[in-house]
Amino acid sequence: MGIEQVRELIELRLLVEPALAAKAAVKAEPNEIKELRRAARAGGAGGKVTAALNRLDMVYDATFHAMVADLGDNQMISDMLTRLRSHLHTFRLYYYRSLGPVTKNEHLAVVEAIAKHDPDGAEEAMRVHLVAALERLETFVDGGSANAEARQISKFTAGRVKE
Repeated sequence: MGIEQVRELIELRLLVEPALAAKAAVKAEPNEIKELRRAARAGGAGGKVTAALNRLDMVYDATFHAMVADLGDNQMISDMLTRLRSHLHTFRLYYYRSLGPVTKNEHLAVVEAIAKHDPDGAEEAMRVHLVAALERLETFVDGGSANAEARQISKFTAGRVKE
């Protein structure tokens, strides 16, 4: 999978995951929010960049996103996102650095919006997180244009979701 396919994959995720985060903000119970917060805090240990740490970061990230999707209460979408993440994580096996500490803060922003039962805030926090993830992945590719690409995708998906 090349960076063009990663862009397309994140564009698809931007159409779905912010809406799921918004739905989670409406539906989440206090005990579910507590577990989501615990999961969000579990990652981001940092340390020397190694393949093993990269794999731990990927498990942390996948767990968090799966929990948000499950709180969105749509099994079909949850299953689809699990399959999509496998493609992204294959890409990340080859291009990695310690992303856990940065990702952790973004995940916590999503959790806080869900905890406040703020669907618009949860949607925006997830959108910001996914766009930032694209920007980080783009830095691994020579000549990447993460900022322009990510902003364009974000504008496109923001307009589509609200229509």
